[in-house]
Amino acid sequence: MHVGYMIKMERLSQKMKQAVLAKGICSESQLSRIENGNIKGRDEVLDKLSKRLGIAISDDFKDERVRVEDYVVRYERIINTRDQEGAARLISELTDKFPSAGIQTRIELELMAIRLSLVLKGGEKETRRKLAKYQDIQSELTPQQAFAVL
Repeated sequence: MHVGYMIKMERLSQKMKQAVLAKGICSESQLSRIENGNIKGRDEVLDKLSKRLGIAISDDFKDERVRVEDYVVRYERIINTRDQEGAARLISELTDKFPSAGIQTRIELELMAIRLSLVLKGGEKETRRKLAKYQDIQSELTPQQAFAVL
């Protein structure tokens, strides 16, 4: 998955218009091309966009992978036992990690949190809404991430 998709997904989740995000950083058309993967964008532009959105776009996947793996055992236990209290706590922990996570890690953490929300009573509607943004880009996800969207 490229950085542009992550920028677009975060911008949309914050209900931010392209003009607001791009203001003083780049043109709206350049932002659109970055978000759609038509251009990569200079590092300086990407850094400014990510700061305005409050996200990290570094993709130091090896170091971050260890952190994702730290949650997998708890995640699987909570899903298998349908532990609502555990789900609520882990969702909170995962959500706290979103801003400092790189792209791939953030996606994995967010998908874990979304799946955990199914354990909570009444979480189906919100879960479907959150998953919708990933369904549009399912072909860009890793096989494990795409499975979580199903």
